[in-house]
Amino acid sequence: MSDFLKEQCEMIDELTEIGVRVVRLTSGEELICKIFNKNENTYAIKKSAILLPTEKPGHLAMAPWCPYVKTPNGIEISKDKVMFIAEPVEDMYNEYNSAFGSGLITAPAGMNPNDIIGNPDLKLTK
Repeated sequence: MSDFLKEQCEMIDELTEIGVRVVRLTSGEELICKIFNKNENTYAIKKSAILLPTEKPGHLAMAPWCPYVKTPNGIEISKDKVMFIAEPVEDMYNEYNSAFGSGLITAPAGMNPNDIIGNPDLKLTK
């Protein structure tokens, strides 16, 4: 195995998954992504999408973030470039998951999946 591949495999082993989260960077960008704790100074993010306001008030769009780079093991981000990490609301999580993640969406605990109609206050646009 080449040194490069060994390094990539070691990087995978070091990652501790935090989960799907909204991440605000010091640049002002807000992302929704799978985030991993790599070490005390660095996060790794995978399947990242940038959240963008649309012309309609209360609506957001998601677009791939850095779609032009190869990121099999994520993009490393210095922790000092992250303003906050927060868990997304369920509608946003489901929209992200259907577009960028596993494709699976979750129903609220105890709810019949046939009763789900969505949150009228949160509008996501692809």
